[in-house]
Amino acid sequence: MKACSRNRKLLAWLAAGCLEENKAEPLRAHLHQCPGCHDYFDGLIRTAESLRTATASPKTQPPPSLHHRVSRALRQERSAPAFRWNLVLPAIGLAVLILALVLTSPQKRALPPSFPVASSSVIAPTILNYQLAANQSLDKLDAILSEQSRHIQPSSKVYRATDFSAAAN
Repeated sequence: MKACSRNRKLLAWLAAGCLEENKAEPLRAHLHQCPGCHDYFDGLIRTAESLRTATASPKTQPPPSLHHRVSRALRQERSAPAFRWNLVLPAIGLAVLILALVLTSPQKRALPPSFPVASSSVIAPTILNYQLAANQSLDKLDAILSEQSRHIQPSSKVYRATDFSAAAN
């Protein structure tokens, strides 16, 4: 039979002779009624008695290096830093990496419609300049395209839609 789980700790204290008398009396009365607790208590008493009468034999003596190993382990534990940099540094590195990715990621940024566009004679023919002009007004974009088309000197024949319609006939 097993000892009652609520009494095991108290039985160990009683077997060691450390239990207060006001708690020991009801526990002793319980021992007479519960065979599981009685057997458990008897086992504790036998173990405590064998420990009291045990003598150290030369075979059970600790090795001479035990004291040295224990002392060294205690010194290392005392000298170990309380703050664990080996855990913090990777976390900081990961945070910096994520921040760098967020800051360098390409984002579509809308330009304000009132972004100043230079006069049509100095605008370079780039898509960005065309977009800026179109944001201001389509008339401004048309004026820029017309101005730039006048300055183009074609090196080869320029085809027009009328050229294709005449060839189809």
